[in-house]
Amino acid sequence: MPASCHHTHPDNRPCGSPTVTGSPYCFHHARPRKPTPARPRRAFALPPLTDRKSIQAASRHILDAVARNKLDAHRATTMLYALQIAANVTPRTADDTIPPSSPTEPTCPTSPPR
Repeated sequence: MPASCHHTHPDNRPCGSPTVTGSPYCFHHARPRKPTPARPRRAFALPPLTDRKSIQAASRHILDAVARNKLDAHRATTMLYALQIAANVTPRTADDTIPPSSPTEPTCPTSPPR
């Protein structure tokens, strides 16, 4: 019967897998562990945030980057939250107002009169 791996799990139970020849550990625990280097992040530039329209353009830029898998969801969430804060502290201008819409015909068909 082959020897058992000497590794002990955090809950104090032994690994129990057979050892690799010439090692007191199994295949999984005998491998040297190297930390995986973090991927370098590419710079993600936003347009200058000077007014509410530029903030809107920046949010579209972020959403486009997420859709193209150029930006991870966590970073996008953080950036969109920052844009939300920027939009709340940016004063409204006359250009930001939405013109009142004129009354239009209903878009849903109405039933014929009975």
